Amino acid sequence: MATLLGRIFGKSEKRAVGVDIGSSAIKIVELYTDSGHVFLETYGSVALGPYADMEVGRATNLNKDKMQDALQKIIEESGCGAKESAVTIPFNASLVSVIRLPKVSESRLDQIIPNEARKYIPADLDEVTLDWSVIDANLDMPVDNEEGTDTRPGEGAKDEKASGVEKIDILLAAIHKESIERYKKILSDVSLNVSLFEIEVFSALRSVSPIEGSAPVAIIDIGAASSKIYIMEGGLMRSSHTVNRGSQDITTSISKVMDISIEEAEMVKRAIGAGGSYVHLQEAIHNVLERLFAETLRFIEAYENKGSRMVDRVIITGGGSSMKGLEKVAKDHLKKNISIAKPFDRVKSFPFMKEKLIQVGPEFAPALGVALRAVGVEE
Repeated sequence: MATLLGRIFGKSEKRAVGVDIGSSAIKIVELYTDSGHVFLETYGSVALGPYADMEVGRATNLNKDKMQDALQKIIEESGCGAKESAVTIPFNASLVSVIRLPKVSESRLDQIIPNEARKYIPADLDEVTLDWSVIDANLDMPVDNEEGTDTRPGEGAKDEKASGVEKIDILLAAIHKESIERYKKILSDVSLNVSLFEIEVFSALRSVSPIEGSAPVAIIDIGAASSKIYIMEGGLMRSSHTVNRGSQDITTSISKVMDISIEEAEMVKRAIGAGGSYVHLQEAIHNVLERLFAETLRFIEAYENKGSRMVDRVIITGGGSSMKGLEKVAKDHLKKNISIAKPFDRVKSFPFMKEKLIQVGPEFAPALGVALRAVGVEE
């Protein structure tokens, strides 16, 4: 939890709470702006495992009522006072693709994109909400989605130039309206008004990706049930991949190897992590991390082989990134510059909170990122 800044510094220009409803926890971050600066008001999280009669850290699939109970609890415990909210949508409840279209005016794109989207989205367009943005056409690099679609200028680009038809790449995102309505209902019943929805990847990247520089950066988001890997270049997501390994797999591995309960294994993981000397514990942890980082390296190398720029920097975020010793293990496997994300560096807070915010920051990246957008910070 965080103490309150807004009541000391006075009335804010804009105030909103970012809500990230994950599979293992709900995280909220309340921000406000004042004199052009963004301040942290409060934050908090609640584990969802106990609401499903499971251990802390386990992925769940709660019904609406239990989700509301958990959200109401964290709102009350954190002292959250904002009524305007912004919500992340899980990556697996959305579809992100890249399409190439003729370079025309924005108003014309508004007319063209819905028709083009029918070719890429395996759902009735009446069932989804569409969003899109133009990818910088001046960057000569690949742009992939989960399936590895490569839109790097190639033979087709040569034909375009020869024909005099200039084209641009569009990042297209679709979210099922059913998912949106479910979240609206959950939040309205705890007296929060939803001002916007955003796919979690874009929220997380807003809070953890480098603000300056165009060099490619890999970002690993270690969740409970799975991990997601993204390549950022030129300020935009260029490629993404999901690995079916997450922090709960580490807990399960510890539990089996050490013959202890899941609850005890979670405590050992948090207290000792990947930097301890106990051989069986390290074996249990490294079995999972080796698979995660091996697949990460293959993904990065595949991206590099399609373009000319090397990925030298990797940022690790997500709830699983707080484990002790993780940074060294990642560096040993990936042979790249490794850092743990510090999303709360994007906002102002009391100096005495700095160490705590560094420690817990990675798991709050999506909630912070969507809250930043809600108070007007787009990048």
